[in-house]
Amino acid sequence: MEFQKVRGTRDMYGEDVIIYSNIIKLLVQCANKYNYQQFITPIFEAAQLFLRAVGDKTDIMQKEIYQFNDKSDRVLALRPEGTAGLVRAVIENKLYQPKQTLKYFYYGSMFRYERPQKGRQRQFNQFGIETIGTKHPLIDVEVIMMA
Repeated sequence: MEFQKVRGTRDMYGEDVIIYSNIIKLLVQCANKYNYQQFITPIFEAAQLFLRAVGDKTDIMQKEIYQFNDKSDRVLALRPEGTAGLVRAVIENKLYQPKQTLKYFYYGSMFRYERPQKGRQRQFNQFGIETIGTKHPLIDVEVIMMA
Protein backbone atom coordinates (compact mmCIF):
# COMPACT_ATOMS: atom_id res chain seq x y z
CA MET A 1 0.00 0.00 0.00
CA GLU A 2 1.39 3.36 -1.03
CA PHE A 3 0.52 6.49 0.94
CA GLN A 4 0.27 9.92 -0.63
CA LYS A 5 -0.80 13.27 0.71
CA VAL A 6 -4.49 14.08 0.45
CA ARG A 7 -5.52 16.11 -2.61
CA GLY A 8 -5.48 19.82 -1.84
CA THR A 9 -2.74 19.59 0.79
CA ARG A 10 0.97 20.05 0.52
CA ASP A 11 4.13 19.08 2.28
CA MET A 12 6.25 22.02 3.38
CA TYR A 13 9.98 21.47 3.85
CA GLY A 14 13.36 22.98 3.14
CA GLU A 15 13.35 26.51 1.77
CA ASP A 16 9.53 26.70 1.92
CA VAL A 17 9.65 26.28 5.71
CA ILE A 18 12.29 29.01 5.99
CA ILE A 19 10.22 31.39 3.84
CA TYR A 20 7.01 30.57 5.76
CA SER A 21 8.73 31.04 9.13
CA ASN A 22 10.20 34.38 8.04
CA ILE A 23 6.82 35.62 6.80
CA ILE A 24 5.15 34.66 10.08
CA LYS A 25 7.97 36.31 12.05
CA LEU A 26 7.49 39.58 10.13
CA LEU A 27 3.71 39.48 10.49
CA VAL A 28 3.97 38.86 14.24
CA GLN A 29 6.48 41.72 14.62
CA CYS A 30 4.11 44.03 12.73
CA ALA A 31 1.11 42.99 14.83
CA ASN A 32 3.09 43.47 18.04
CA LYS A 33 4.20 46.91 16.89
CA TYR A 34 0.51 47.92 16.73
CA ASN A 35 -0.22 46.30 20.12
CA TYR A 36 -2.08 43.25 18.85
CA GLN A 37 -1.84 40.18 21.06
CA GLN A 38 -1.66 36.64 19.76
CA PHE A 39 -4.70 34.43 20.27
CA ILE A 40 -4.69 30.69 19.62
CA THR A 41 -8.01 28.90 19.19
CA PRO A 42 -8.75 25.21 18.63
CA ILE A 43 -8.31 23.81 15.14
CA PHE A 44 -11.85 22.38 15.37
CA GLU A 45 -15.02 23.79 16.91
CA ALA A 46 -18.71 22.99 17.03
CA ALA A 47 -19.88 23.18 13.41
CA GLN A 48 -22.77 25.39 14.52
CA LEU A 49 -20.27 28.15 15.38
CA PHE A 50 -19.38 28.50 11.71
CA LEU A 51 -23.01 28.16 10.62
CA ARG A 52 -23.92 31.13 12.80
CA ALA A 53 -20.85 33.13 11.83
CA VAL A 54 -21.04 32.89 8.06
CA GLY A 55 -24.58 31.66 7.52
CA ASP A 56 -25.75 28.23 6.45
CA LYS A 57 -26.49 29.35 2.89
CA THR A 58 -22.95 30.43 1.99
CA ASP A 59 -20.53 28.39 -0.09
CA ILE A 60 -18.37 27.76 2.96
CA MET A 61 -21.20 26.04 4.78
CA GLN A 62 -22.93 24.39 1.82
CA LYS A 63 -19.93 22.62 0.34
CA GLU A 64 -16.63 23.77 1.76
CA ILE A 65 -16.63 22.85 5.45
CA TYR A 66 -15.01 19.72 6.82
CA GLN A 67 -17.58 18.36 9.27
CA PHE A 68 -17.52 15.20 11.33
CA ASN A 69 -19.24 13.63 14.30
CA ASP A 70 -17.15 12.77 17.33
CA LYS A 71 -17.72 9.75 19.58
CA SER A 72 -20.35 11.72 21.54
CA ASP A 73 -22.15 12.42 18.25
CA ARG A 74 -21.43 16.15 18.41
CA VAL A 75 -21.08 17.78 14.99
CA LEU A 76 -17.64 19.36 14.78
CA ALA A 77 -15.85 21.18 11.99
CA LEU A 78 -12.27 21.97 11.09
CA ARG A 79 -12.04 25.75 11.12
CA PRO A 80 -12.59 27.32 7.68
CA GLU A 81 -11.62 30.78 8.98
CA GLY A 82 -10.32 32.41 12.18
CA THR A 83 -12.78 35.12 13.19
CA ALA A 84 -15.61 32.95 14.53
CA GLY A 85 -13.42 30.97 16.92
CA LEU A 86 -11.73 34.12 18.19
CA VAL A 87 -15.05 35.85 18.90
CA ARG A 88 -16.36 32.70 20.58
CA ALA A 89 -13.27 32.61 22.82
CA VAL A 90 -13.56 36.30 23.76
CA ILE A 91 -17.19 35.81 24.78
CA GLU A 92 -16.67 32.47 26.53
CA ASN A 93 -13.66 33.74 28.50
CA LYS A 94 -15.38 37.07 29.30
CA LEU A 95 -12.45 39.06 27.91
CA TYR A 96 -14.50 42.00 26.66
CA GLN A 97 -15.27 44.99 28.89
CA PRO A 98 -17.33 48.04 27.82
CA LYS A 99 -15.27 50.93 26.43
CA GLN A 100 -12.32 48.62 25.87
CA THR A 101 -10.73 47.83 22.53
CA LEU A 102 -9.33 44.35 22.12
CA LYS A 103 -6.73 43.78 19.43
CA TYR A 104 -5.78 40.22 18.54
CA PHE A 105 -3.95 38.39 15.79
CA TYR A 106 -3.96 34.73 14.87
CA TYR A 107 -2.40 32.43 12.36
CA GLY A 108 -2.61 28.77 11.58
CA SER A 109 -4.10 26.10 9.40
CA MET A 110 -7.61 26.55 8.00
CA PHE A 111 -9.56 23.95 6.05
CA ARG A 112 -12.06 24.24 3.21
CA TYR A 113 -13.28 21.37 1.11
CA GLU A 114 -13.18 23.16 -2.20
CA ARG A 115 -12.06 21.93 -5.54
CA PRO A 116 -8.35 22.67 -5.55
CA GLN A 117 -7.43 25.16 -8.22
CA LYS A 118 -4.07 26.67 -9.07
CA GLY A 119 -2.74 28.35 -5.94
CA ARG A 120 -5.55 27.10 -3.69
CA GLN A 121 -5.42 24.30 -1.18
CA ARG A 122 -7.90 22.50 1.05
CA GLN A 123 -5.54 23.06 3.96
CA PHE A 124 -4.01 26.51 3.95
CA ASN A 125 -2.37 28.89 6.39
CA GLN A 126 -3.98 32.18 7.26
CA PHE A 127 -2.88 35.20 9.31
CA GLY A 128 -5.56 37.57 10.53
CA ILE A 129 -6.17 40.46 12.88
CA GLU A 130 -9.33 41.38 14.74
CA THR A 131 -10.35 44.42 16.73
CA ILE A 132 -13.30 44.22 19.06
CA GLY A 133 -14.99 47.07 20.88
CA THR A 134 -14.47 50.08 18.62
CA LYS A 135 -16.06 51.50 15.49
CA HIS A 136 -13.57 54.36 15.25
CA PRO A 137 -12.45 54.88 11.64
CA LEU A 138 -8.80 55.20 12.71
CA ILE A 139 -8.75 51.47 13.38
CA ASP A 140 -9.37 50.97 9.64
CA VAL A 141 -6.45 53.31 8.93
CA GLU A 142 -4.31 51.26 11.30
CA VAL A 143 -5.22 48.03 9.52
CA ILE A 144 -4.38 49.58 6.14
CA MET A 145 -1.05 50.80 7.51
CA MET A 146 -0.28 47.32 8.80
CA ALA A 147 -1.02 45.83 5.38
